[in-house]
Amino acid sequence: MRNFTHKFLAVLVLAATFTACEEDGDLEGNAALQTKVAELYLQAEGRTNQIFSTIDEGFKNQDYIDNGTAVLSNGATFSNDPTSSAVNIDFGMGIDVGGDLIAGAISLDQQGTIYADNNAIVVAQLVGYTVDASPVLGKITVENKTIAGGSESREITVEDFTIQEELAADSINIFKLNTATKLDWTAGSSTPSDITDDQYEVMGNSSNLPAFANDITGVLSPAGVAYDVSIAITITEKLVVANSCDYRIVSGLSTLSFGTTSTVEADAPFLTGGTLDFDKDNTGLCDQFARLEADTKTGGSAGYTLTLQKVN
Repeated sequence: MRNFTHKFLAVLVLAATFTACEEDGDLEGNAALQTKVAELYLQAEGRTNQIFSTIDEGFKNQDYIDNGTAVLSNGATFSNDPTSSAVNIDFGMGIDVGGDLIAGAISLDQQGTIYADNNAIVVAQLVGYTVDASPVLGKITVENKTIAGGSESREITVEDFTIQEELAADSINIFKLNTATKLDWTAGSSTPSDITDDQYEVMGNSSNLPAFANDITGVLSPAGVAYDVSIAITITEKLVVANSCDYRIVSGLSTLSFGTTSTVEADAPFLTGGTLDFDKDNTGLCDQFARLEADTKTGGSAGYTLTLQKVN
């Protein structure tokens, strides 16, 4: 009885605190857990986009190219490590980026040739990295797949990128993200030292990375709940990302499914799957919303408006 009570209270807490989701109707069953894992996916996706943009800007910054050090547009210092071949991105004790206080560092290991060269690989590890004092963990690998004479193209692999959401003291949601995607530039390649005009399309790349069953997977370990909730995402219409947009993703469509580690029938996801549309109104304009249209285990459907992570 105690375990059931904890699960029930956890769902109530999630439903009560889930302010970033506007529902067409009341959340039924454990639907709050599925909408929460979708919302945290968008938050983690925004954080990885934020880190990639910082890496991309740093390596293309002319001051860094000329002098081995530069101060980036977000205030972080991008510089060669004097004691090794690594490159460091240092946020120090904290810098306000898009309204969030980011602190700590990112250590970059260049494997092979320099960032601009085809097949160059950069592995990013987060070192004491926090957002609003909440720890962020994980590894991001960037590989240059640009063909000579063609537009810029890179493959991004995100491994165990972990964020936390503190609901109350000793009550923390933990979300872990893994992705395998390919980025193809559609604008901005001709101005490498200015990434603000960059725009690229994102497609799934799981077929080239056998370790990933889907393009994007996420797992939520909810506070007070004895099982994990998962989300598996496949990009069905290329995501369009514009660096000029504070929320980065301006259009695209993904299909998704929800799962759980519980074998108890009552714990089965109320929302079984659906689509995530980043441009429901077909405007192609920058805004902070994505639309989740979900199927339910009772044969019905439900719609939710989710909020994207602010990056700039």
